[in-house]
This record gives sequence, C-alpha cells and structure tokens, in this order.
Amino acid sequence: MLAPRGTSVFNSPNAFNRPLALAKRTLDHLQVWEPHSSYLDSCIRPRLGVYHPGTPLGPDSLLLSYQSIRLFPAAPPDAEIVMEHFAAQGGFRVSATRTREGNIQDVCVRSTVGEVCRVTNPWPGRRFAAVTSSGVEAARSRKLGTHLCFPTCRGEEYELRPV
Repeated sequence: MLAPRGTSVFNSPNAFNRPLALAKRTLDHLQVWEPHSSYLDSCIRPRLGVYHPGTPLGPDSLLLSYQSIRLFPAAPPDAEIVMEHFAAQGGFRVSATRTREGNIQDVCVRSTVGEVCRVTNPWPGRRFAAVTSSGVEAARSRKLGTHLCFPTCRGEEYELRPV
C-alpha cells in the first residue's frame, strides 16, 4: 500500500482498518486443520477483533492493548458486558460498559505508572475526549480521529466520552 508523497499510510483515518479488513477476509477463507480450528477461534480471531459465533469469550474479546487500547473488539453483537479494572499494556486499568444495542459507555482508564495512553476511538465517526476525575479535559481527538493519545499522571483516572 503506497501513500502519496509526504504522507504516511499510518496518518490516514483508515490506516489500521485496511490491514485489519485484509486479515478478516483471509480468516474467512482460511481452511484450518480441524484440531487447530479452536486455536483460530479462541486466540487469533479475538486478537483481530473478529467475533465468531459459538466461541467462548475471553479477555482478548473484551480488551486489546498491544498497539492501543481497544474496547470490546470481538464481543458478540447483542451482548451486554460490564468490564471492570482490566489490565492494559502501559500500566492502565480499564473499565467500560457495552449495552445490548452496542453502545459503549462509562469508559474509565486509570493510569498506574503515568505512561502515555493511546486509545482507539470507541465511538467511530464521533470525536471524543479524555477528562480527568477533577473535570479537566486532558485531551480531545482531532476531527473524527481514530485514536487519542495523551500523557497521564500516575494514579489519575480519565473518563473517555464522546463530544
């Protein structure tokens, strides 16, 4: 995939969606030897954010954090889920609720070590912000950004909300 001169494929709004879409299409066509199909369903699909009916939910279905914090990447479409204090890379504890209708709310990220936090937008197509427990806006996504990156303070809680 080539980007126009002076730009990067990682700066476009769909930068992470294109490789993910390719991976999902590949999974749909992949023929796996039967003894290994459970590994594909329980480990590979959730890490790519692909829900597969009949697969038990594990932590990777609810939270991924290896490039940025992603909420409910492979959750069943009609499941009501409450996630509390899930550990994320970078020293974060994440809590959130997902309604049966797929609405994400009550998103809270607690920094345990004061690292920079990078979050994938849980409300695609909308801007969102990180607000400290004292009500101060720590960061706001630009335009309809896909990610929000902000410095954190050790022990501080940040509420993520659409704006």
